[in-house]
Amino acid sequence: TQKQLERTIRAGWAPNTLKGYGMVVEKFTQFCVAERIPVVDRFPAQEVVLCAFVATGSGQVAGSTARNWVAALKAWHIAQNAPWLGGTRLQYAVKGVENLRPKHSRKPARAPVTRDMLRCLHRALDFNSTFDSAVYAAACTMLWGQLRAGEVLPASQNANPTRIPRRADFRNPAPLSSTYTLTLPSTKTRYSRGEVVFLHHQRGSTDPVYALQYHLHTSPLPKDTSLFAYAHPQGQKLLTKTAFLARCNSVWSRNRYPRITGHCFRIGGTTELLLAGVPPHVVKTAGRWSSDAFLRYWR
Repeated sequence: TQKQLERTIRAGWAPNTLKGYGMVVEKFTQFCVAERIPVVDRFPAQEVVLCAFVATGSGQVAGSTARNWVAALKAWHIAQNAPWLGGTRLQYAVKGVENLRPKHSRKPARAPVTRDMLRCLHRALDFNSTFDSAVYAAACTMLWGQLRAGEVLPASQNANPTRIPRRADFRNPAPLSSTYTLTLPSTKTRYSRGEVVFLHHQRGSTDPVYALQYHLHTSPLPKDTSLFAYAHPQGQKLLTKTAFLARCNSVWSRNRYPRITGHCFRIGGTTELLLAGVPPHVVKTAGRWSSDAFLRYWR
């Protein structure tokens, strides 16, 4: 049926992506109304209308924002089975927005989390605390696994548990091997299929395998529990992204490290592996990088 087809096509995008795209479509509609664009030219949108819309960002936004606008409008047309009329002229309009981007839109490079920062965290945390043990296990896992925070940590206590790994997803598939695997049920680029991450022992206190095993030992919960959930007097609790980052930053700020975000662990792991001499193609595969963009973190 038509409804089933529409539902299936919409499932081709992650919910958060659709939400962001919906805001762009609303912005485009408001633009058309304000500029009195004839309804017949709004959908399917004529290329000149698309170019005019993108041009509203000239000197205001970065090229990446303009590209996202175009992607959203294209997805809208695809979902509605309407022809997409954007072409070469639109590509140049987006490139023009990039060339005219304001200086304030150029964000400074995010500081990567380093091995030394993990050591600092290890010295400061209380490993008699199940919460701190979970925090450290997550920090080591995210750095050495080149993980995005949202791939392993929920946004809230009420988050969908099927989108984050469970304890059963961390395992040693070959008993004689030092390599462990962590199955991610959902990732940024593979929302429904997920991916597998490989974790290896590291020297010293930043070993992600030992940190995870210690956390699982101190919080003995069922195997279908979220990987970084921890035992609490009021019952088990999820380690949320907000609580995790707040704890890490509270330690690092006292030691004059810059404030970090969830993505800083991913780029930190990439940087550490490259500086350690791991071949770039291995880092690329292990980090699930779809392009060579990761090489910019080779500092």
